[in-house]
Amino acid sequence: MGKNWDWSFKQGRIKRLNYEIESRLNDLPFNSNEIPRHSHDGTMQSRFVKGWQSVTEAEIQMKFSGLFRRPHHIKG
Repeated sequence: MGKNWDWSFKQGRIKRLNYEIESRLNDLPFNSNEIPRHSHDGTMQSRFVKGWQSVTEAEIQMKFSGLFRRPHHIKG
């Protein structure tokens, strides 16, 4: 795989996580089957979709719950 393929895959994961978190924070509906256009190049779009679909519910929950944790070094 080329670097651009890897980049597209990672962008799919990043965007999916960001969209999931944004929708949960704002109490908005989210349909993970509505995948945004990333590229007009079929291969790049395919890699983006694979990245988008590789995100698990556990990863989403970990990221979401991590937003509300206080750092260990802060007391009070």
